[in-house]
Amino acid sequence: MDSGDIWARMFQRARGEEVLTTHKPASVPSHTADKALACWLENPCPNENSARKFHSYLELARKGQPGAVIKVERFLPPNVAEGILNAFEAAPRESWTVAKAQNDVGKKEDGAGSVSHKYAVGDGSAPVMRTECCVTGKSAPRTSPAAAISGLQQAIQSLFPKTEGAFQAGRYTRGCFIAPHDDVAFKDVEDVRTGCIVRHEREVAVIYYLTKDWDADYGGCFVDLESGIEHVPQFNTLFAFKVPLLHEVTPLRTDRNRFSMFGWFYKPVDEPSSSLDNAVQQKEKVKVTKPCQARDSAHKQVKHHSLRLQNINTKKRLKSKRKGSRK
Repeated sequence: MDSGDIWARMFQRARGEEVLTTHKPASVPSHTADKALACWLENPCPNENSARKFHSYLELARKGQPGAVIKVERFLPPNVAEGILNAFEAAPRESWTVAKAQNDVGKKEDGAGSVSHKYAVGDGSAPVMRTECCVTGKSAPRTSPAAAISGLQQAIQSLFPKTEGAFQAGRYTRGCFIAPHDDVAFKDVEDVRTGCIVRHEREVAVIYYLTKDWDADYGGCFVDLESGIEHVPQFNTLFAFKVPLLHEVTPLRTDRNRFSMFGWFYKPVDEPSSSLDNAVQQKEKVKVTKPCQARDSAHKQVKHHSLRLQNINTKKRLKSKRKGSRK
């Protein structure tokens, strides 16, 4: 524990606030977990049963049947999950960026970052790599945090490799939270076959928890506001739900870090965008232009026909006058 944590607790006690004391969770030997992780990274994928359960859920979700959060326990082999947790803990503090509603890079008009929140995201990289874990003080794992995070992203994406997905590592510290929201958001994705930009929307949200021995009193819980059920983070467990779902993450009230990876699988929406919109607009212009041309042509024909009728009538009058003069 660093000096900042010690002073924070002293000020809490002075204000008469509750100070939650937590214990360090037990783990398997680090060298065993690191070796398992290194082997797994050669082909990162979840357990076969975990993938099968998730596939079944998504199939039902696309039919609009489930309305609750599902849990896929033991998502990864236990030693691999331990290795990834070690890597997350070893990630330098410089590799984490605090995301708030004020500095979220997501487009507000697309729904991203539009609700009050605070948590840190990162990819495990930093200008200077440490030789010791910044959380536990243990020797850093031989697998870099960046490699572990990338492998975990690939494992989640492998559930549906042909479906657009976006996942990032998360680190919650004291005071981090997410206010009630439904995860509805959009993004533009380029179709590699046509080069067109296609509008996508979030379809299924996933959260993979890496924190061990968590308690609801620590905060950082996922609350399904539609059912009223509070889900406590479970180590090596994947949570999933169909978007939209109104939920929140309760404020963290402990000095322990809560690590996870979260993200979404996307699906195309019916309305095209960007370059597709341009193509549609061009077609609409053609459709609009043709009636105008036809109308102008018709006006010319009517005018020409009127002139012909006038000429014919004039000739008839002249003939009738001639016949009258002869009589």
